Amino acid sequence: MIKPLWAVAGVALVGITGVVGAVVVASPGGEEELVQQAETATPSPEASETATPAPSPAPSPIIELPSPSPSLAACDPNPPAPPGTKLWRWGDVTVLIPEDGAVRAVGTDVGQERRPALEISADGWGRTVIDASTAAIISQDPKGDRAPQIDSVVATLSVCRFDVSSAPWPYNGDPADGPRMTIGYVSYLEPDPATGMQVLAGMAHSDGTSGSQNVSYLEVTTGRSSMYIGAESGEVMGPADIAHDDEVAFQRFLESLRVQMP
Repeated sequence: MIKPLWAVAGVALVGITGVVGAVVVASPGGEEELVQQAETATPSPEASETATPAPSPAPSPIIELPSPSPSLAACDPNPPAPPGTKLWRWGDVTVLIPEDGAVRAVGTDVGQERRPALEISADGWGRTVIDASTAAIISQDPKGDRAPQIDSVVATLSVCRFDVSSAPWPYNGDPADGPRMTIGYVSYLEPDPATGMQVLAGMAHSDGTSGSQNVSYLEVTTGRSSMYIGAESGEVMGPADIAHDDEVAFQRFLESLRVQMP
């Protein structure tokens, strides 16, 4: 039997990580239970750390605001980001996120239909959920004194369909120079957030035939696909759900993993 062990929220920039939904993880010879996803990604070789977010105020009622008018025929799916910002994509929506970490973003999904959505917040305030197809604001919590930062980021929302032929690594080209992130025995390269691919990490408690143990895992996701990887073995856990446009990129990400046993 696998039980939730912890779940925290935070970031690992330049790719932003976060908590999203739940995942079924199987323990050999044991039952399957829902395991809450969580993230913690730490530059190698330092140990992973967890972060506790500031308490968020009670959410406001769901609102529906007008979405930006898409310009799908003439838009640039990977426009250059102004200094001090990073282009962040989820689905067909892009936004400019400050590199100073004042505002954080994470890809998620909402509703029973699990509609892809982008979530933006600042120190636990102003949690803003945005439709990843239309950029319409689905809901927004009180922003407090973080309103200027959140509003300035929301103002940069744009709708431009994902173009697999022009997306950075792991879709095309070589990975950019940067530290490898580590969870368990697995180190990985953080995808550029402009790809719309994010890496989340979590831990669960497993009670199987081999005894009681903690199970760490990575979740690699886009607005279309998801794959779970054991943080000790570097192997895919269970069946992956990969869209056609993501197949090569997910394979290249797997090939970039390094497993270093103690």
